Amino acid sequence: MNLFYGHNLISSAYTKLFIQLSIIGILIVFYDVMLHTLFLVVHIAFEWLEFLLDRVIEHLFDTNRQQSQIIVFYLLWLIGFYGIYRVLMVFSVWFGRLKKKISSAFYAFKLFIVAFWDKLSLIEKAKWVVAFTVSILCLFILGFM
Repeated sequence: MNLFYGHNLISSAYTKLFIQLSIIGILIVFYDVMLHTLFLVVHIAFEWLEFLLDRVIEHLFDTNRQQSQIIVFYLLWLIGFYGIYRVLMVFSVWFGRLKKKISSAFYAFKLFIVAFWDKLSLIEKAKWVVAFTVSILCLFILGFM
């Protein structure tokens, strides 16, 4: 961005940062309006889908309005439960991966601690045991007073 006869007053990095901070500021200031608008659009789309399903079922199966609304109601429940089932399956996969990562990280940390402990001399080990015992004793004394 060359302003004022070729002098670059604002670098492109600062311009990008300014635009990003401006967008974040707008999102913070207007989050309630945008969230309300998003929910309104989703609600209108849902009502429109429900209306279309009512009409399609009325014409396909030759039902009255009440029957088609009952069919649509249970159909939407079925779709909702299927969506919840799929989300739970995805979360279970993510939880399994997270569990494996945490387990492997804990195992690596445990190996590190064991290797560290093996490298210590007998006097250093005694210092660690005494320091741990005194700190736990202080926690109990301060916790129960």
